[in-house]
Amino acid sequence: MNIPGAAVIMDMVVLVAVCSCLNSAVYTASRMMFSLARRGDAPRPLGSTASNGTPRAAVLASTVIGAAAVLVNYVVPEIFTYLLASSGAIALMMYLVIAITQLATRRALRAKGTESRLESPMWAFPYLTVVTIVGIAGILLAMAILPGRRRELWLSIGLAAVLVIAGAVVQRRGSRSVTAPSAPVGRPLAGDPARGS
Repeated sequence: MNIPGAAVIMDMVVLVAVCSCLNSAVYTASRMMFSLARRGDAPRPLGSTASNGTPRAAVLASTVIGAAAVLVNYVVPEIFTYLLASSGAIALMMYLVIAITQLATRRALRAKGTESRLESPMWAFPYLTVVTIVGIAGILLAMAILPGRRRELWLSIGLAAVLVIAGAVVQRRGSRSVTAPSAPVGRPLAGDPARGS
């Protein structure tokens, strides 16, 4: 097309697009980190906010982690290949767990006769859920058979196992920290609003 400075223009467009993606990533990561901290699944200081309501600690932590990832990618470029491979089947596993949980929960509610109270009715239940589970399981099985997808599957399974173990440990520690000794019947715990003034 013989446009003067076309290469520079395209470089600027790509740079702006990359900066926009980076800004979105920092926003998403910081809000996720803030939410996890508020639920007790991340360090508590990350759940604090500045005077204007901004989760400053989570934003700074996300920025530092992002900068560290850039440095790691510069020093060891191969690590992101393994990270991308390990996250390939995570989405499939996540939806598989969601489908199994939905199947078990709705069956339990149907047995109790309370399924009609749900605000989101589902048509063709449980057949559509079963088809979804079988379809996802078939894709995972195909990944295990195909030589080019085996590493991706096993890395995803390993990452999922690490996350499950870490989540179980965090929840166990959290349940221990909030467990209070039982009080005698008829006597409220210290600080109970029902206790007489």
